Amino acid sequence: MFFAAGALMAKSLPVIEGSWRYMGGSSIVFHSMKTFIFGKLVRTIEYPDGEMVSIVIRTNNLNRLKNEIIKQQPALFPGVELDFSDVKYLSRWTPPHFTEPCIKNKDLKMVPDGGVIFWSRFDSIPKRGVTLDIKDKENIKLDQAIQYVSKLGKGGVAEESLKLTEQQENALIDLLLEKDEAILALHRNFSPYPNIFKYHALRYLSHKKGLNFEQPSTKLKNDIELSQPSPPHQSQQQQQQPQQQQQPQQPTKPIQTDSKTSTKPPSITDINATI
Repeated sequence: MFFAAGALMAKSLPVIEGSWRYMGGSSIVFHSMKTFIFGKLVRTIEYPDGEMVSIVIRTNNLNRLKNEIIKQQPALFPGVELDFSDVKYLSRWTPPHFTEPCIKNKDLKMVPDGGVIFWSRFDSIPKRGVTLDIKDKENIKLDQAIQYVSKLGKGGVAEESLKLTEQQENALIDLLLEKDEAILALHRNFSPYPNIFKYHALRYLSHKKGLNFEQPSTKLKNDIELSQPSPPHQSQQQQQQPQQQQQPQQPTKPIQTDSKTSTKPPSITDINATI
């Protein structure tokens, strides 16, 4: 029995080998190992208007892809960085404007080499109408500014010293909904520096809009405000004023007149003595 099974297997090996070659066995092995050996290029974009970041993955694993995405993202604020759980939605993009959600590893396996994947932290990605062309840039900038102010607000993730009160947050959001150019300019220039953005935003609300809020601390103001030296003539006047105040006033002495040289007219007694 044993010898019969061995003889049957010996006869079957050439058939199996021929079938493997006929079916392209080497190609199957190559394609299955290609991603692991050479890697697969995936272009990731944060929806709706993030920057494109190219990532090379060697396994079709969603968790590893999320970790690579997090590594390429800057910190939201000093000391506040993105976490693995922040990447909530992943979708592979099919030109010209279709997407399909990536929920399992097999979905990532269907992304070709050089394919595009959209990811999002807050909103789900629509299944159609997603393109690589940014047409409505003004609305995108407005959305970014509103999200930035919300992060500094009561429910945000900023530090306590950087947080806005509910009244301050509501006032800034109202101005952004009106597309206030000043607040948009502050966000455009000072978004990497939330302490400077907060200082100038509150100052703008107080002086230009007449909204009385608690002013920033003196320490923050001193750190931001540029020192402006006073003009030379003003400094000299300021130095002379204390010196004048320090000099005591000398009492005036009464003028003494000599009787011999006095211009007083002679009396009658003096005239009689002379005669």
